[in-house]
Amino acid sequence: MRAIAKLLGLLALIMFLPAQANGCDQAPYPVVRIRVAETPAEFDLTRSVQELSRMPVGAPSPYPSHYHTEVGGVMNGEIALDHKETFGGAQAGDKACVMLKQIEITLTISPTIYIASDFQDQTCWFREIFEHESKHVETDRALIKKYQARITDGLNMMLMMPSDYASGWIETSAVEGAQYDMQAGIENALEVLFNTMMRERAEMQREVDSVHEYNRIARACRASS
Repeated sequence: MRAIAKLLGLLALIMFLPAQANGCDQAPYPVVRIRVAETPAEFDLTRSVQELSRMPVGAPSPYPSHYHTEVGGVMNGEIALDHKETFGGAQAGDKACVMLKQIEITLTISPTIYIASDFQDQTCWFREIFEHESKHVETDRALIKKYQARITDGLNMMLMMPSDYASGWIETSAVEGAQYDMQAGIENALEVLFNTMMRERAEMQREVDSVHEYNRIARACRASS
């Protein structure tokens, strides 16, 4: 399993409106939307065992170094986190305020499964390798579903106080800095959560690539030969 991770860019929007009663003093809690998505899995059956063996992988072989092993399949999985923040505001004379209105986050997995061309005519090995690499995809699916909830909880903790998502009335010259501070706080929180997710991913994927699993595949295909 080869892991790729992306924490993708920030797009912030801000629109100032005429001042409204309590518009800055009682800012509504921002809307937090987190969704998960998956691009259709791609399959590559053109590369040989030797070519797959040269591909960088996310975890070392579970076998001791003196064992000779071959790579029959690889799951190349990319996980990306996209986020966008929308801001609103109001202005009255030389005073203004900034309010975080919405955070939209998308967690996406984009899997590619490689199976060595050497096994295309070997039904059992092809089937078992495909099943094994599919377990890596299922593991990523479970992971991002889990972190959909964890990221929601993390952002809610970060935005507990009104001062976390609304500036209150400030000088207009301070608006840009106030918005930047809110953006930076969100960015930092997401980076911490994303990095935690990727560390957990590595552990979960190593469990898929166990000696027990590899031996199971070998026994299944030796028995059918």
